[in-house]
Amino acid sequence: MKTFKISDVQADAILNMRLRNLRKLEEMEIRREDKSLREEKSGIEKLLRSEKQQWDTVAGQIKDVRDKFSKKTKLGERRTHFAEAPEHDEAAIEEAMVVREPITVVVSEKAGSARCAPSDRSVGRRVQDDDALKFTFPAETTSKILAFATNGRFYTLDAAKLPGGRGHGEPVRLFIDMEQNDEVVSLFPYHSGRKFIVASTSGRGFVVPEDDCLANTRKGKQVLNVKPGEKAAAINTVEGELVASIGENRKMVIFPIDQVPEMSRARACACSATRTARCPTSPPSRPPTA
Repeated sequence: MKTFKISDVQADAILNMRLRNLRKLEEMEIRREDKSLREEKSGIEKLLRSEKQQWDTVAGQIKDVRDKFSKKTKLGERRTHFAEAPEHDEAAIEEAMVVREPITVVVSEKAGSARCAPSDRSVGRRVQDDDALKFTFPAETTSKILAFATNGRFYTLDAAKLPGGRGHGEPVRLFIDMEQNDEVVSLFPYHSGRKFIVASTSGRGFVVPEDDCLANTRKGKQVLNVKPGEKAAAINTVEGELVASIGENRKMVIFPIDQVPEMSRARACACSATRTARCPTSPPSRPPTA
């Protein structure tokens, strides 16, 4: 009123005019909605009175769904494809489920039974009264255990599968497929990157990488080929530059490690043995070196 210099009657007239316009718009929307609902009601009533129209409506709806979800539309096209299933390392999956804890692996002399116990000497070194310890070494529940047998094969055991507790364990033969006349020469935890020198009772041997000794099956992996009447007798870790071999004739020969061939699998050459090898052959041709 002050700005435009109008009276009270004029101001009320202006305000009422705006409110009336707003109500008019609202009234138009209500009328439009009422008309739509009445048309929908009329269509539903006609549909209920005619069975033919009902089936025509269903057929139309099915056609709409078919067109909407057909393979040609983005909504209906296949999002996945058929392919070969990826390979999974089951051993790695099982290992991931094992809690990593320190243990002591114990193997007896007579029964050949193996078990694992917490890293406690009073618990980890207990065996039967009429038996004795053959192997005992620290490891972890996630470790892989390598077993070298007299048949020249390497076997792989999972430390987590060894029986635990205070019992006497289970024979190693239950975990691997080894003949009754074969025995375990050595048992130790797997550490990648090392090299072993292996030898048979005939005095033959060679150097083999530890990674080539891992076996994927219970039958093991043939590394040292032995003839009938021969047996794998010794295995040791390659350290230093010289090898000392002691035969059953109580004589020792020392030779450079580089004279021993490195192979993955062979019958090997003579003159190669480890510090713990027992060679039943005649005295070595070369004079023993102190």
